[in-house]
Amino acid sequence: MEESLGAQYAIQIAVQTLRDRCKSLQHRVAVLEEENMNLRVQCSRSQENENSLTEIDKLKEHVTELTEQKDQLQNRIRMICNENQDLWNKLGKLTTVNKNLGEQLHKINDTVTQVTFPLQPHTPLIRSKTFTQDEPQTRFLQKNLEINEKISLELEDISLKLTDSFSKQKMELDKLCSEMEGMQFNDNIITE
Repeated sequence: MEESLGAQYAIQIAVQTLRDRCKSLQHRVAVLEEENMNLRVQCSRSQENENSLTEIDKLKEHVTELTEQKDQLQNRIRMICNENQDLWNKLGKLTTVNKNLGEQLHKINDTVTQVTFPLQPHTPLIRSKTFTQDEPQTRFLQKNLEINEKISLELEDISLKLTDSFSKQKMELDKLCSEMEGMQFNDNIITE
C-alpha cells in the first residue's frame, strides 16, 4: 500500500516536472519564432546588399550566430537547474516523511518484540515432590494461586500497555499520513 502511494507520488512529481519543462520549452519556442521572423527580415535585407558585405560584416554575422547559440545553451542550463532544484526539494520532503514512518515502524516492532519476548527470562521447570505425593500440601496450593494471580495481573498490565502504545502509534501514523496528504494536496493546488 505504502509502495503504491510512493509510486503514485513519484509519478505525480515526474508529470509535474514534464509540465514545467513543456511550459519552458513552449516559451522558448515563442521567443525563437520571434527571433526567426526578425532574422528573415534581416536576411531579405542582406540579400539586397549581398555584394556589399565585407569580411568584417561576415565576422559580425558569425559572432551574432554564436551569441544566439550561447543564449540558447544558457536558457537550457537555467531550465535544467530549476528542474533539479524542484526535484531536490520534493525529494527532501519525501525523505523526511519516509524517515518519520521508519521511526514509527521501529517503535511498533520494538513494542511487539517486548511483548513477544519479555525481558525476564523464564525459569526452567523443576520436578518436585508435590505432584508425586498422595496428599498435596495446602501451602503449595496457596502459593501457586498467588503466583497465578500475579501472572494474571502482569499479563493484564502488559495488555493494557500494548493497547495504549498501539493507539498512540496509530494516532502518530494517522497524523503523518494526513501530513503527506496535505503535502500532495498542496502540490496539486500549486500545479493547477
